[in-house]
Amino acid sequence: MLYIATLVDGVDDTSRIIRRTLMRYLTLGSLIVFQATSVRVKKRFPTMDHILEAGMLTCLLELVTILKNFFLMLSLEKLS
Repeated sequence: MLYIATLVDGVDDTSRIIRRTLMRYLTLGSLIVFQATSVRVKKRFPTMDHILEAGMLTCLLELVTILKNFFLMLSLEKLS
């Protein structure tokens, strides 16, 4: 979190929104990884609906958008 705060500098609303969005995506990504690897987390969040109910994800459309952007980024890196 501190690393993101130092990389995205600025005190305006845009910088704050970018920092907040990055932290939300990192937290969600960590949760999805832990869900796949940890039995305790899998019991707490067995499905994406449970993640939605907990408020970690606002809608499944947001997750689809995140994953599309991630895979697009990976494919662009392979082309470079």
